[in-house]
Amino acid sequence: MPYRLLVYSALVLLAKFVDSKALYGTKLVKIPAPHFYVLYIGDDMEKDEDTLRLSAAFKEDGADLELVCHVINITYKEHRKILEECRPLRDYSFFVHRVNDNQKRGMTLDEAVREAIKYCIEHDVMKGFLEAHREEVLKMFALQWDADEEKKVIREEGREEGRVEGRAEGLAEGETKGKAEAARSLMETLNCTKEKAMELLKIPADMQKKVLALM
Repeated sequence: MPYRLLVYSALVLLAKFVDSKALYGTKLVKIPAPHFYVLYIGDDMEKDEDTLRLSAAFKEDGADLELVCHVINITYKEHRKILEECRPLRDYSFFVHRVNDNQKRGMTLDEAVREAIKYCIEHDVMKGFLEAHREEVLKMFALQWDADEEKKVIREEGREEGRVEGRAEGLAEGETKGKAEAARSLMETLNCTKEKAMELLKIPADMQKKVLALM
């Protein structure tokens, strides 16, 4: 069922660009070339524009799939070309900039958004939209993913994973040493070989090499 729905959706989309009868013929039907764009706001992108390729994430070269995405930086900045050419983007960018700047000055997120809404309405920045959708904007920012908090959580998870792995490695090392000591004691008691001692102790095959190294 999902497959049929996907095919049907694709046909509906294609029907907007080509004669619907042509979809069922055998001749090649040409469609408009797709382009992918991302509008980016953030302090970690210096360029005005950049290009990302899906293949950069592949482990091997020569994949049969590629996707090129054009990233456009709309972080608020004076004389940024795209912001000068498109007022809706400029207004949105300024609004986000105002919120971030308010937070840097010590406001809570809620205070920062409310002040930015008030300021932008007074200065005719997205005035109509903010007047009509004030509450929706407040809710949107209240639910937004905090990138700094995300990085903090990831760092904490990394440290915790490191501690867990360290404890696991420590336990494994202690167990190996214990097996080696028991094997040495058994060799002295029974006057047997290392291999025989490990066999009597039923030391797993994947641990024997480490135990031998310690013996």
